[in-house]
This record gives sequence, structure tokens and C-alpha cells, in this order.
Amino acid sequence: MAVRPDDRMVPVELVDDDEVVGPSPRTRTPRQRPADPDGADLPVGRAHGALVRWAVAGVVLGAIAVVSVATTRGTTEPTVGPAALAEPLAEVWAAAADDVLAAHDGVVVVQSTGTRHPRVRGLDEATGQELWSVPLGSGGIADTCHPGVTTAAATAAATAWCWRDQHWNADPASDQLVLTPQALVGIDVGSGEVISEREVTEASAGWAVEGDELLLAARGDGEIRLSRVSPAGWRTVWSTTVSLPPEPRGLRHTMWLEVTEGLAVLHGATTAVVDAADGRVLGSWTASLTEEGTILDGAEIAVTPWGFAAWSSAVEGMRLPEATWFDRSGRAVGQLVGELAEPEATDASVPDVLLVTRDGGDTLVAMSPGRGADLWQIPIAGGNVVAREQGLAVVAAGDAVTAYEVLSGARVWTRPVDGLHPEITGLSDGSSVLVTAVRARRWTSLVYRLADGGLLWSGTVPGGGEVGLIPSPPRLEMLGDTPVVWMGRTLVWVD
Repeated sequence: MAVRPDDRMVPVELVDDDEVVGPSPRTRTPRQRPADPDGADLPVGRAHGALVRWAVAGVVLGAIAVVSVATTRGTTEPTVGPAALAEPLAEVWAAAADDVLAAHDGVVVVQSTGTRHPRVRGLDEATGQELWSVPLGSGGIADTCHPGVTTAAATAAATAWCWRDQHWNADPASDQLVLTPQALVGIDVGSGEVISEREVTEASAGWAVEGDELLLAARGDGEIRLSRVSPAGWRTVWSTTVSLPPEPRGLRHTMWLEVTEGLAVLHGATTAVVDAADGRVLGSWTASLTEEGTILDGAEIAVTPWGFAAWSSAVEGMRLPEATWFDRSGRAVGQLVGELAEPEATDASVPDVLLVTRDGGDTLVAMSPGRGADLWQIPIAGGNVVAREQGLAVVAAGDAVTAYEVLSGARVWTRPVDGLHPEITGLSDGSSVLVTAVRARRWTSLVYRLADGGLLWSGTVPGGGEVGLIPSPPRLEMLGDTPVVWMGRTLVWVD
């Protein structure tokens, strides 16, 4: 049994290898060919399964590059690294928060912005005890902070970064209002002290922390200048410009920046994808400003570790489902139809195959954008893809968790889960997957081995409490290699 800090007991069920559902890795023997997606569940031996996958690939894919076949589950080594989900999750501490900015050197930096007194705080990673706290908002050091930490600043201290808007504040010396300029503010992760402040004179279109540097989007006359800046001496690493369409009189285009998988995406009337490493513009799209009622961005962008999709076509203000798929160099590979269904937990295996949903999310489709061909599809009404690892797509849908070969759609294993909540995004550490169900009016985690679907353990979601008439589901996510649980606006740190 695991114990909360307040001594409330949390039930946890450990499952012996001898009791797992499905074949044990010690006793597995080569199996017959796996069933098709609509057939019975037949676990597959690796050696025989690899031969089957080559045969299926030859029939289904034809011209797909050999490199994709070489990265299927039969020829990819299991992920090497910490097994974050190997043991039951136990609550260590809980704290009110809206975002985690960083976890560095024993300090967890969180911010709370949706409260009466917004703050950014440093918490002891071992105990959750507050080490320091600084105010945000008018009269505070800044207005909001972004996730990420740099360690290459001139002070050599680990630094969390925040943005301060212009504010009129009372000057304590003169008792008069003075205008505090907009600026980037660096906070020492260990002490909460302001150790860097860089005034920004240009209008901002967004910013982000990327590695040990900052990305800044500045608005100019008819353009956005996107720069990568090192806080050590504020040296500009690269700078590029993106043109904006004319602005209606008295209005300004809304622009904002996000960085995902090393790609900077500028959203707005002009949407652009920029390589965050060198500033190359990989693609840009401008919205039509002549069509009445159109308020769409230039494009909708979805990013994965091996490429990105852009939905840019619209009719009468409605976005069409057809998108173009680009590789990491910005080369247009082909077309896709639907919404991207790639999970955050992915090892990018079989990169020539994409997972998309159609029919309002009720159908999962694997397709090859280069060939414009659908490879296989399954119904997943209300479900989602939990993980894509080692050539497998693990899907939570209905009352079961099922693993499919990404390349062929062959079902590898399936496990029924009573009370499964497939709409709750799962977790993966590369060797196992976690899903959430309701058992005895408790939010329950169940963790399965990726290789064969064997149940490793099940236990109450830390901090979950009893499920009421109007359930407030937990949100689970990986913070680096550490799983964490969000219950509303409460961060539950686990071990």
C-alpha cells in the first residue's frame, strides 16, 4: 500500500508475471499469423511476426521506402531509458498550480495565473514545500511565464523566463504613476530572484524558450521578425522575417508563437513554420482577407517529430479536411484527409505512415501521404491513440486497449478494460502504456507491457479521490521522464 502525506491509504494492485493477461515473455512460443483488424486477437512471436509484416508490407504498401519497413517492431530495439511506469504511481505531494515551468536541480517551478493573486513559485521536488514565491501581474515582476529553463545565461544560474507587459505603476519615491516598459525577465530557479531583465521596445507577437536560448517574434510594419537569441550577452543566433497581409483600418492581426519538436509555428493571418535551429522558413500561408466572414488563420498546423501537416484550404470560412504533409526539411510529401491522430508518446517509427481520424473522430485511418493511399482503418468512436512505439499503435477505444501494427493494421494484442475512459489521454515510457478507468468509484490507472499487453499493475490514480456524479477526470502527462497528474488546478507529484 502507498501512503499519502496525510496518511490516507491508496490501494495498489501489483500483478505477477505469472498472472499477466496474455503470454509471458518467458513462455511465449512462435504464433501463427496475426488476425486482420477485424479478426480475433492473436499475439505474435517476434520472429514469425517480422516475416508476416514483410509480406503484408509488400502487398499493402508497395512503393513505400524500405527505411520504413526497417523501423517496424520486428527490427527495432526496445527503447533504452528509465521505465517511468514500471511501478505503481504514489502521490508524494500536491500543490495548486496552472503550469509547470521547469523541474531542475531539485526545484519544481510552477505558476498560477488564473487566481486572484497570480504567482510563480519554486517548490522542493522531494517534499513540495514552497522555497520561494514572487507575484505576477500588475505590480509583480512579470505577467506570465513560459515552460523551459536556460542554463547558459551570463549569471550561469538556471533561469526561468517570464514576460512583462507595459504597466502604469506607482513610484514609491515620488508617489506618481510611471510606465514600466515591457521586458523579458529571468528568474533564478533556485532562489526566485530576478537575475536578468531585458527591455523589449518592439511590439511582441510571442516568445518561447527553446533549449538554452529564446525565440522572439517582433511586430514590424507589414512583417514579423522572428529571432533566436542567446541570453548570454543577448547575442542574436539567427533572424528571419515573415510578411503580413495588409491590416484592416483600425485593426491588428492577432499573431502568436509556439514551438513544438524543434519547429517554431507562427499563427495568424500569415501562418509560418520555421526551423528553430537555423531560422529557415519551411512553409508559409496567408489567409484570404476578401471573403466575408473569414476569420481563419493562414493554415492549421500539426507537428510531429518527423514532419508537419498544414490545412490551408477553406470555403465560406470553413476549413476543409484536406492537408499537405511536409517532412522536416519543408518538402511537400503528399496529401492527407482528416485530423492528425499522432500521440505525444511516439518514437517516430514507420515515418512514412500517418495516423489520422475521420468521421468526426470515429474512425482511425493509417495512410501513406506519399502515395495518397489509405492502408487500414478501424472504428474508435470516442477513443484515442495512446502511444506509437516500436512500430505499434496502441489504441484505447470502447472497453478495450488494443495494439495494432502501424504498417499493416494487424492486431497484435487486445485487453478488455472494465470502466475504461478512452477519452483520457494515456501515457507511455517506451516499454509500457497507461490508461485510465473507473473502478469502485475511483479513478484507476492500468499499465500494460507494450510488447505483449501483459498487465503490469493497476492502482488508484494519485490524488484522484472518489468519482462523483459529475466526474472531474484526471489529466496525466509526462514531464520529461517523470509522470505527473493534474486534478483540475492541482498538480500531483508522483513517485
